[in-house]
Amino acid sequence: MSLLCPECFDNNTLKRRLEEIRPNVGRGKCDFHPTRKGIPVSSICEIVDEVFRNNYARSDDTGRGIAATLADTICELTDAGSEEIAEAIADCLAEEDDPNVADGEDMFYAEEFTYEQVTVQDHLHGALWRDFRKSIVHGRRFFNDDARTLLAGIFRNIHLQRDLKRNPPVYMLEPEQAGPVFRARIVSDDDAQKISEAPVAGLGPAPLLKGKAGRMNVSGIPAFYGSFDLATCAAELRPAVGSKIASAEFKLARPLCVLDMTRFRKRPKQLDLFARDHVRRLTQWRFMQRFRREIAKPILKTDEHIDYVPTQVVAEYLNAVHEVRMGDDRRHIDAIIFNSAQRPEGRNIVVLGDAATVEPIAGAAAPSASGPVAPSLGLFLLETPAAPGLRIDPATITIATVISAEIGLDDPEPLGLYLDPPF
Repeated sequence: MSLLCPECFDNNTLKRRLEEIRPNVGRGKCDFHPTRKGIPVSSICEIVDEVFRNNYARSDDTGRGIAATLADTICELTDAGSEEIAEAIADCLAEEDDPNVADGEDMFYAEEFTYEQVTVQDHLHGALWRDFRKSIVHGRRFFNDDARTLLAGIFRNIHLQRDLKRNPPVYMLEPEQAGPVFRARIVSDDDAQKISEAPVAGLGPAPLLKGKAGRMNVSGIPAFYGSFDLATCAAELRPAVGSKIASAEFKLARPLCVLDMTRFRKRPKQLDLFARDHVRRLTQWRFMQRFRREIAKPILKTDEHIDYVPTQVVAEYLNAVHEVRMGDDRRHIDAIIFNSAQRPEGRNIVVLGDAATVEPIAGAAAPSASGPVAPSLGLFLLETPAAPGLRIDPATITIATVISAEIGLDDPEPLGLYLDPPF
């Protein structure tokens, strides 16, 4: 049997993995590097086989016709130092291929077959999400250990992901970096007067036990929904012509740990196929791309509240249970940033838990206390409330009337609003 060593390959991740197993399986000298301790090619094939099957398919199964021989494909995959090294691995994979012919399985490895790289299937996180939805919607909703375990698998190490520019989707959003966050609501003439007298109560999140359900919060549990520009904020309300809209600017009162779903719009940074968690990280990225669209959907009058339960539980889980490592600290997610369904270029933010509370204005009467956010779905225990995460700028309060709207031919939602006075 051939003996190979880490120096037979230029792929650094594969080298490291071979160095890890060599103390336990090494024997004799490498056939290509006589001064190096060799590893049986069968042990190397155990690593190569998993990576190959996850990322390559026989070209006769794909029908695209862009393919290479088994040895050539392995040479490219492993950065083998010579064709002989790649051929030794190819021969071993073919010899040890043992399909279950009785169940109709075909040979996967053979000299006469050609192969091409394919997209990693996203069955892993998709299956976890389907199981979670079934468990939380049709099973126990309170103190649901199964749901918690499934969510832990879905979001495991989400903070380690990176986009093409190596930007992480989880980061600390500093007050000076965030800029203003806009919040608006449709109001009556009486509401406008009350807002001017008590801006925090009028434009901040509803007090504990009084708020309506949203896509990321259950009824009675406060959450702050806002946008990073006023046009998007107004569009999210989908107001009728003639409606009055009250709006104001909010600023972060402290740094918030955010999950930025907009970072999942594009492909992730290139991952080494031999990285141990390559498949998990890639399928997690693709799941987050779908989940990004799920939470961006507007709430419609025809929706059933039960449809929001999965995303509501996710928000509570991320805010109160799941931990991410930020430097030397471990943090919960304070807020989620996501794209607007009404304005594709716009970005929204939902601030969760204690961070969703707004500082009282100096000298003003305190609004009804929203208090600590109590657990509504049995996923966590009551914690000591932290400092408010937001403060309002009373000087930015504006009341405007919708005088017209642009409507898309294929979309009944407004594409643009015209207001008096304009924002």
